[in-house]
Amino acid sequence: MRGMPACRNCRTLGFLRSVLFETMLDVGSGRGVFLIPFMKEFPWVQVTSLDLLEKRTIIRSISIC
Repeated sequence: MRGMPACRNCRTLGFLRSVLFETMLDVGSGRGVFLIPFMKEFPWVQVTSLDLLEKRTIIRSISIC
């Protein structure tokens, strides 16, 4: 379903609600299948994401609300 995180992402996000953190490093970010739902769920967390493909390594500030 477009716009809904994959089931495994739901389980991961559920677990992360119990962890206190301020930053997150996402290595192998790809298309953002995990990263975008994560940023919606935890907007206060400073995120750094990395990917090997140049087209996915654009540095930008994203505001997701």
